[in-house]
Amino acid sequence: MTKRIKIKVASLLIVITLILSCGNNKKEAISIFEEKQFSFSHLRFNFAPRSQWIKKPENMLILHETFKKIGYRNLLNESIWNDERIWELDISKSPKNWIDSLELTYREYENAPKYYNKFWKRRVTQNNHETVYQVVKEIKQIMIENTEIQVNNEIVNDTLKNLISFQYPFREISDEEANEQLEYLIKIGLHQSAYNLITSERNKYGEVNWNNSKIEIVERLNKSDKYSRAWFYTDTK
Repeated sequence: MTKRIKIKVASLLIVITLILSCGNNKKEAISIFEEKQFSFSHLRFNFAPRSQWIKKPENMLILHETFKKIGYRNLLNESIWNDERIWELDISKSPKNWIDSLELTYREYENAPKYYNKFWKRRVTQNNHETVYQVVKEIKQIMIENTEIQVNNEIVNDTLKNLISFQYPFREISDEEANEQLEYLIKIGLHQSAYNLITSERNKYGEVNWNNSKIEIVERLNKSDKYSRAWFYTDTK
C-alpha cells in the first residue's frame, strides 16, 4: 500500500478500519440488488473520524476481539507496521513505535510529552481511556512482544470476521473457497456484493469457475431500487 493515510484516532482501531476503506472504489455504481447494512458497515467506506460509534468502549472491544481472531499480523504486515512514511499521525512515528509510546505514557500521561498528554486526555474526556489502553497494550503484546493473547470469542463479530477474512491476508483463493464466499454473501443478505463478486474482472475473483452460470446466480439475488453501498465493490471498469 503506497497511499498515505491520515489518522486522527477516536481509538487505535481506526488504523485497521482505514486500511479496510482505503481500497474502496469511490465511483461505485448505484446498487441494483439488496445489500443489508450492518452496524459496522460504515467502517468500510471513508471512515469519519468524528463518528461516535467507534468511540464507545463496547464497539472498540468488538472490533479488537474480531481483529485478534483474524490475527493482527494478517492485517498489519511488517512493512506497514514499521514504516513511518506510510502514516500521517499527529506525530512522526511508525505504528510500531506509536503503539509502544502510547502504552508507556498512559499511567503518567499528565507528565508525558504534549502529543501523548493530549491523546490520553481526549480519551479520558470520552470516557473510553481504559478500553483504549487495553487495546493498545494487547496490540503491543501481540505485535511487539510476540505474546499469544486469548480471544474473547463471546464478543467476536463473526460476520465482520468472515467478510474481512475474504480479503486479508492477500492471497490467491481456490474455486471452492470463492464459491463458499459467494454463498455466504447471498445467505447474509449482501446481494449487491455477491453480484459485484461474480462480475469482477480485475481481482482474484476474475478467473473463478463458479458452480453455476452467472445468469443462474443473478436470478437468486433480490433486486432493489434503493441505493446501498456494497461491502464488495465493483471493479469491472
